[in-house]
Amino acid sequence: MKRLTSFLVLAMVVVWLGVPAGATTTDELNDAVLFFVNDPQELAFADLNKLIERNKIFHQERGTLGEDQIQSFYRHIAEHGVRNPGPENQVRVAYVVQNQGLDTQGVLVLKGDFDRAKVLETVKKHYVQHSSEHEAAVTQPDRFAAAHGEIKPANPYVETESVIDGAQAHIFPMPLKNRELIMASTGDYILISSAGRGNRALLRRTIAVAQGKLPLREPAPNSKVVMTFAPSASEKDQMGKGIWKRYDQQKRDSLATHKHLKKMGERFRQKVIKNKVECFVDSLEELEQGTLTVQRGRQGEMTKVATLEASFASADQANDVKKRLVKHMVKEIKRQDDVKDKFALGNVSITTQGNKVLVRCQLRDSKEQLHAFHLISTYVSKGMMERL
Repeated sequence: MKRLTSFLVLAMVVVWLGVPAGATTTDELNDAVLFFVNDPQELAFADLNKLIERNKIFHQERGTLGEDQIQSFYRHIAEHGVRNPGPENQVRVAYVVQNQGLDTQGVLVLKGDFDRAKVLETVKKHYVQHSSEHEAAVTQPDRFAAAHGEIKPANPYVETESVIDGAQAHIFPMPLKNRELIMASTGDYILISSAGRGNRALLRRTIAVAQGKLPLREPAPNSKVVMTFAPSASEKDQMGKGIWKRYDQQKRDSLATHKHLKKMGERFRQKVIKNKVECFVDSLEELEQGTLTVQRGRQGEMTKVATLEASFASADQANDVKKRLVKHMVKEIKRQDDVKDKFALGNVSITTQGNKVLVRCQLRDSKEQLHAFHLISTYVSKGMMERL
């Protein structure tokens, strides 16, 4: 779910041609910030035109994107299903997420003018990549079917079309975690749901809101989501292999575009990237359990506090992981040219508490949230440019 929705939303945001810039008030900045809610009837939509305009200005000021690159991105976004991207197509995005014990389920809601077939094609492409990576792990004799008293299918990754409460739906099985990804469309809404297999209550309520069968009401002043993950040894191995596979492909693609002396500089850059990947994979292998808690507030200013608590086998391991993370953050801060970017990255605190590593980031208002988003989109845009 995370990889698919991040691609859809961030791709649109980074490259979409926005409305002309004007005076930026606090309300306008607040409208550009995505505020997730826990109740579908409290959906709070972010104005992507406002977010895109701020993001475009950020990249143009830093020279991250040129006009040719923006136009190239624009063409690709149109191919992914956004009709007439820009001020004529007012797209808004909202996100509802709930916790049920250790399980997390969510629905991403997009409102605007979309070509459903093209959006579905994009989701299918990434789903095929996902299923090819994990198919071997779920085709063990009767593992998935036995858990549900079913006859084992030849292929557990069988997509189906259906209608859910009047909404056209495409269902993508996620057997490795006994979940399903559903893309549903109704009117000018597209909903992307991730939940346990057959657990569609949140999606149904969100569809009812989109169809006007359930009324919207003022969002609660605060919302919270807790995500806990404890990957097994085999899952860590799979994730590690997948990360290195994507790194190797990125390296080949990038080196292929450089010649002669420029290729030497690119090889050095790839060594730096490889060290970062090794740091992440090593930390992942040592991880026992992680809990990410995100708290959002909308009273006065739009606040956000994200805390990652990662548990390891010993305090020594935790301290080692902390040192690696701090070293990485220091390098990232030093390489920033803009003072504001340096302060933004310095807003992340990394501490230890026994065998736990605590990573905390507090964003006090919509301005800080947008700046953080711009920094993240810088990494995303660079990675995307290498593949266009």
